Amino acid sequence: MYTHSSSHIFENIKWENYQIQLKRPIEINLNFAGDLWECSNEEFDIFLVASDIEQLKKDFEEEFFVMWDVYSKESDDKLTEKARQIKYNILSFVKGVSVEDQN
Repeated sequence: MYTHSSSHIFENIKWENYQIQLKRPIEINLNFAGDLWECSNEEFDIFLVASDIEQLKKDFEEEFFVMWDVYSKESDDKLTEKARQIKYNILSFVKGVSVEDQN
């Protein structure tokens, strides 16, 4: 079985018409095994699988955006200890968020 490992660095996160500006880059580990790509980032507890690398990168951006959106709005007392840690990990990376016009 062919395997390959590398990494990808996000300078910012784009999802739909949102763009998250990051304080520092986010690195994900990429692994290709068999016919699937896998990625992981332990800081954010994100683990994904996709059939191609571009889809995997898009999936990571979507997952990061959704986690930021959900965790940043939730009060700490409603989160588990692990969820609070993920929330603060995410918030420590986010400099700002902008919304692009759809017109």
